[in-house]
Amino acid sequence: MAEQPYILPRCFKMGEEKSLARLRSAFLLSVIVLSMFAFIEFIIPVQAGAGTHQITAVYYKAYIHDVHEHWWEGVAEWWFKLAAANVWTSSEEHWLLDPGWVNLNRERTWPISVGVNTQFKCWAGEWDGWWDYESTLTVNLAFPGPSVNTWIYGSYPAGDVSHFYRYYIQNLAPTVGPILGSSYGYRLVAYTFTTTGSDPEGDSITYEWRVDGVIQPVTGSALTYTFGTGAALGYHTISVRTKDYFGAYSGYATKYFYIYNRAPTVGSISGPDSGYAGVAYTFSSTGSDPDGDAITYQWDVNGTIQPTTGSSLTYTFPTAGTFIVRARTKDSYGWYSSYSSKTVTITLLSITITKLWTNKRIYVVGDTIEIYAEIKEDGSPLKAGTVKADVYAKGVSGKGNVLITTVTMTLVDAALGKWKATYGPIPAPADPKGYEGTYVVKVTAEHPPAIPATKSTTCFVAYSLQGSSVASFTSAVSPSRVVLGQDFIVKAVIKNPSATSQTLTVKLVLPSGMTLVAGNLQQTITLAAGATKTLQWTLKSTTIANKLVKINVLKGTALVAWLSWYIRDPAV
Repeated sequence: MAEQPYILPRCFKMGEEKSLARLRSAFLLSVIVLSMFAFIEFIIPVQAGAGTHQITAVYYKAYIHDVHEHWWEGVAEWWFKLAAANVWTSSEEHWLLDPGWVNLNRERTWPISVGVNTQFKCWAGEWDGWWDYESTLTVNLAFPGPSVNTWIYGSYPAGDVSHFYRYYIQNLAPTVGPILGSSYGYRLVAYTFTTTGSDPEGDSITYEWRVDGVIQPVTGSALTYTFGTGAALGYHTISVRTKDYFGAYSGYATKYFYIYNRAPTVGSISGPDSGYAGVAYTFSSTGSDPDGDAITYQWDVNGTIQPTTGSSLTYTFPTAGTFIVRARTKDSYGWYSSYSSKTVTITLLSITITKLWTNKRIYVVGDTIEIYAEIKEDGSPLKAGTVKADVYAKGVSGKGNVLITTVTMTLVDAALGKWKATYGPIPAPADPKGYEGTYVVKVTAEHPPAIPATKSTTCFVAYSLQGSSVASFTSAVSPSRVVLGQDFIVKAVIKNPSATSQTLTVKLVLPSGMTLVAGNLQQTITLAAGATKTLQWTLKSTTIANKLVKINVLKGTALVAWLSWYIRDPAV
């Protein structure tokens, strides 16, 4: 649709020209007074940050509301021009009979910057030998403004002339230089990249950095960046571009950065330098990865890889010898650290049976023997392993010891390393004359690979002849060790198992070095049917030696029961 500016009415009758001229002059004066501020176009300024730009303004059209010709002239002579930076274009002449449009082509290009050369003027005047009428529109530009690189159109009435103009502020894109900095590196290390940018028009610029396409929160000419643990190995892209005050971007400058992997590390191995075979020992080490990768551990002992992948190894050395314990770490990319190693010298433990005893010294047929042993392994209570007791009957008259049984001992007190076994009831031998009544208890303790230990002790059994029904021992008491020169007491209880009264002779047989202090070496006793009698003797050891003491029971001259046992001196 054609533009329709407001057109002032006028009369063309020549006879009324003077009165109309007066009316027109008064009206124009009021318009000029009321519109003097409206002849200037204002744009709200914004924060400065721009340099010097080229601006082109074109005064391209005007509408003449009143041609201002006089009746004797017949036609009006109008002139138009554009001024900027205090320089006017040449004038463009047009002849008008009536109000209407005038197409123009007044153009100026000049530099503009903040506060400098920020206005231009559109001027029109009617010439009748003098300037009969003039109209000036001053356009003040807010620079920097919101729009560049585009034509801005405007128009404004200034008196009898509506001026039409356009202007174009040119903005050139900034530039950016190459990226400086390392071309390779590692994760978890900070690297700085720099560049230099510029703007051909002097605009302020900012920088937009990207790493692998991701914008970074940095707007300066330097980027300090740390690739995280999760960054892939290989090439990564660092790019940067500049942006000027008006939002124009440069092209990208690009740099390729290659990430290498680094091997993990492992610390020294903590743990014993020596130990015993069969004992579990724990070794530990601390590793790390400079890139923050997860790590696992590889342990080996004398070259044999162990199943654990943690930072500690618990290992039981199977035998004595020298062992090399090694550890290294591996990251998630399969890279290994160097080895950390430790030499361990292993020896065998020694087992010692420190105590071995039975619950009594002297037994009779039918009793149960309780066997006890306290056992140490390298000075500590033995809490595991195999402990067994072999029970032998000691033979006489050229007969060797006869194995009666083997019993397994069990741990009854872990704090002491105390083990126990029982054997019983004690049977009557088929041929009691072939045995002297001594039982030998031999204990063997094993806990591989420790060196095993054995220890023996003796106890004694009172026997009666097979088929004898006139005398038997029901109990006997004697110390196992005595102090040289000190008295001690021996007791024996003899029973008549028959249904009739029995008269028996009891003889105490003492070895050399043993003397009787109280009691009878030989005495006759009469026992009613089923009756028992307790006999007691006080003895003294006068020499240091193991001494065999015997008690024989006779019916007439026939031996029907006997008891023999050893008494030891402390030094033996």
